[in-house]
Amino acid sequence: MTEENIAQTARRLHQTTLVVDAHADTAGRQVSRGASRLDLSGALPGYEVDLPKLKAGGIDLQVFACAVGAHDTLGALRTMGLLLEEVDRHPDDLLLIRAARDLRRAREQGKVGCLLASEGSIPLHGERGVLRAFHELGLRLVTLVHAEQPTPWSAQADASYFGLCDDAFREAERQTKQGLTEWGKELVRLLNAAGIVIDLAHCNDATFYQTLELSEQPVVVSHACAFALCPHSRNLTDEQLKALAERRGVVGLAFYHKFVAERGGDLERLLDHFLHVLEVGGTDCVGLGSDFDGLPAGTAPLVPDASQLPLLTEGLLRRGVDEETVRKILGGNFERVFTEVLAGP
Repeated sequence: MTEENIAQTARRLHQTTLVVDAHADTAGRQVSRGASRLDLSGALPGYEVDLPKLKAGGIDLQVFACAVGAHDTLGALRTMGLLLEEVDRHPDDLLLIRAARDLRRAREQGKVGCLLASEGSIPLHGERGVLRAFHELGLRLVTLVHAEQPTPWSAQADASYFGLCDDAFREAERQTKQGLTEWGKELVRLLNAAGIVIDLAHCNDATFYQTLELSEQPVVVSHACAFALCPHSRNLTDEQLKALAERRGVVGLAFYHKFVAERGGDLERLLDHFLHVLEVGGTDCVGLGSDFDGLPAGTAPLVPDASQLPLLTEGLLRRGVDEETVRKILGGNFERVFTEVLAGP
């Protein structure tokens, strides 16, 4: 396939495939910078996700993390409310995803679906009534753990380690760290019953395996990479990839260079991670989890912004990944999980 054919095929795939990005921090970042309203119009410079970029990149469904701080229920509510206002301001371009049917409706109407997420469960304060209120607002994905120390409302008993580590350290962490709290176990059941997607990004290994055993629905890891290629604690081991795949889950590969390589990291190395996950977990367990607008200040993602996502698709095609598999990576796998979970029990 020539370079021109690769570019044309990538454009066609983005036009004819439901493309899903499972994690962006754009909404939370705008609020954390003091915004009194969210603006996805493209008028604000310096953001990797906005409407023009989403449309240029062919992204049909964007998951927006709305939890601003580990303990900040008010901040999470504020961010969700401001995002809902922005959706209302752009009824011809944006659609809030509340149910499985909305995924296809957004695609059919040429709109970008917005799925509201809480990155961390601390804002729920261990209360099923608070979860119910968030659900009514539109919350449809909950990351059980974020970078918090344990609190009375934590879903996980011991904090997750963050950083490079070797296999021995990783196994010791799995054997000695405590996973889900009693509230965490109840929360898994409540999320299943409410039709809310469970996200295991940021959790420790004990929580990962316990949740896979408890959940009656497939779960996701919204943004991570492969530990075998980069030994960062946030990445999934081959054993985890296989376990996730066996339970029909999906990992969204993140565009963060520190998850991709110990030193440096570029788009080609990110493609190595995609091929590794395909080999270990199969074609049904890998998707996109950019972490756009969520990286440390001054850090550029390996795909520069949402508009340039076809560069990744071109790279997959150049590496010999067939079109059916590329469609699954671009959105088919996350669409499967979201459709199943959002349909409810």
